[in-house]
Amino acid sequence: MGLVENNDYVLIIPLLRNQGMLQMVSIGRNGSKYDGFWKDTNSTNDGRDADALKAARRSIIIDLENRSNAQIDSFMSKMYAEFGQPPFNCSDSCMGGPEDQNPSSFSRSLHDATYAYLRALNNTMEKFGYMTKEMARNGTLITNMSRGEFQGETGNVIFDQQGNRQPIFYVTMLDASDQPQVVMEINFVPNNTNLKKRYTDESTIWINSNGKRPLYKPICGYTGTDCPPDMTTYIIIAIGLVVLIVLSFTFGIGYAIREKKKEKRRLTKECIIPFIELRNLKEIKNNDGSNIEINKSLRSIQSNSNLSTNTKLTANIESKKLETENYSHFLYNREVVFGIKYQVRVRIFNEDLTQLRKIKQLDHDNLNKFCGVCTDAPILYGIWKYCQRGSLKDLIAKEQYVGDSFVMFTLMRDIASGLIALHGSFAGAHGMLSSENCLINDRWQVKISDFGLNMIRESQPMSKRKLLWTAPELLRENNRKGTKEGDVYSFAIICCELVNRETVWNGVEREDDV
Repeated sequence: MGLVENNDYVLIIPLLRNQGMLQMVSIGRNGSKYDGFWKDTNSTNDGRDADALKAARRSIIIDLENRSNAQIDSFMSKMYAEFGQPPFNCSDSCMGGPEDQNPSSFSRSLHDATYAYLRALNNTMEKFGYMTKEMARNGTLITNMSRGEFQGETGNVIFDQQGNRQPIFYVTMLDASDQPQVVMEINFVPNNTNLKKRYTDESTIWINSNGKRPLYKPICGYTGTDCPPDMTTYIIIAIGLVVLIVLSFTFGIGYAIREKKKEKRRLTKECIIPFIELRNLKEIKNNDGSNIEINKSLRSIQSNSNLSTNTKLTANIESKKLETENYSHFLYNREVVFGIKYQVRVRIFNEDLTQLRKIKQLDHDNLNKFCGVCTDAPILYGIWKYCQRGSLKDLIAKEQYVGDSFVMFTLMRDIASGLIALHGSFAGAHGMLSSENCLINDRWQVKISDFGLNMIRESQPMSKRKLLWTAPELLRENNRKGTKEGDVYSFAIICCELVNRETVWNGVEREDDV
């Protein structure tokens, strides 16, 4: 049953009965009865007609031209009548038992063969005008005289030049209602085969094969040994791989989100300084001046450094200088730092944290070290490393440095070196360079400070006096980020301050409004 239920197979059954997919169930003087050839006509039915029908649906019957039941019954009735006529003169009693009285299914073929021979004899007599025993037995002559066609009991009978019958085969299949239907006629003629289709849509004749023509060769071959590999295993493996990829992708996304959050926390911890970790030096000095660590930090602020035996530049910071309008000094991680006060509150985004981290990682001898920002204090602070000798502006204003040309050149060179490093970094430009944010450490090395915090500076109110170092084109455009060219302009103003030994535009002595 596996074979007939498989759409890969079709059973082709050649017959010579002129009945197609029918079989004679009963026959008698009153006519014959036909039914499907898959049905069991024996007295003891095996009960497997349904299985045989499944095979019939996969079957193609190739038989001689089919005759209708009425045509066959008409021929059989004539045979019964002729048995009682001369020369047989046979009644029921001389015909044997009931089974012997039924004509054979090949009796119609015998009729057409006999008729063809007698027709050939008639053609011979018509041609020669006489008939002899030798002529009747001459096979070559009879073959030549049998050419032509006539309508016989088995259909249209055609003889070719060699005396062979040119058969017309009918191709019969079951339709959707399990009724036989002729789907094609095949006519063999010398050196040619004529096919006549009786259908317009091929899917209709393969209705019992899901509307598709079977393969010319079964998938597993005719021996069943050429089956392709079982794709079920590969499909399961593929599904498993897809699930694994999806899970890995999901895990990867989750891991990336988790790492991003961790990175944000790390950047926040690295760049955002909690206010609780900043200890205000002014408050510490007033409240706990006996602490050894605090005294050490204060002495660091108030320390003096000798440039020579005769010249001393100090960066002494009195108590009132520990916190000003723009700055505050703190103790952070056992080091003194100063915080630039901002009058605005800004929201720090992820890209800002990345920017702050880059600023913190920027390392150069002439760039001041950035520690981070403090956002949870009463005021926003930008925290930078403290330089003991203060700003270049303070030194110029107090005239507390020696106007030696070498020292002057060294300070200018440090500022230029810091600018070159800043212009070559991600920051691009300082934007607000002035002698106020050029700090000097205990080794008289200039450290440029207050750079890179554009996300704060753009919102910070700026006093007019702080704009004295800004290039005119930046003032017109209100550009706080600045440009490299603008930094060069600011550097030139600082050089003028050093050469003239006075603050920008002589701002200390002049009382003009800015």
